[in-house]
Amino acid sequence: MCTSKNLLIVLAISAGALGAGPAAKTPDACKLLSNSVIEKVQGEPVTQAKPSSGKRGSVMISECLYSLPTSSNSISISLTLPDPGGSKVGPRDVWKHSFHEAESAEDDEDKEKSVFPGEKEKEKETPPRAVSGLGEEAFWVQSFVGTLYVLKGNAFVRISIGGKQDDATRLKKARVLAEAALAKMP
Repeated sequence: MCTSKNLLIVLAISAGALGAGPAAKTPDACKLLSNSVIEKVQGEPVTQAKPSSGKRGSVMISECLYSLPTSSNSISISLTLPDPGGSKVGPRDVWKHSFHEAESAEDDEDKEKSVFPGEKEKEKETPPRAVSGLGEEAFWVQSFVGTLYVLKGNAFVRISIGGKQDDATRLKKARVLAEAALAKMP
């Protein structure tokens, strides 16, 4: 099991999973959470939802930063999905490499599995903690912010939540957000 090093991997969703037809290359992560859910969880309204997307290694990633009046309370959600152009390495491979490093060591000849280069060194500080009852598998990583990773199908989500609160409170809030995001996945 690895630590928080290569864990900046988000919600990976299979191509077209958010209802857009085959023409849609990358679903919009901003559609996974409503402003009202974020306001309910953080107690502040969303001032801006800023989407971004691109290819990292062999997967596509859609991200959304929800800015709040108190900037430390802002929330980030990421969605990781297969590259529509095709690749032998997909989101489940990235997940396995990130959270089950010992298991994937033997098939580590493909360096593309490390979607976020340089993260491995940073992750040695805090190992991920398994979280039950979310998706197929979920992990919580505590660092400057709390980050929840949830695997569902050939996709996974990453929700980062900050704020001046303890780790248990951040995890509880991230869980509510993850449940809302998972409900919008097929």
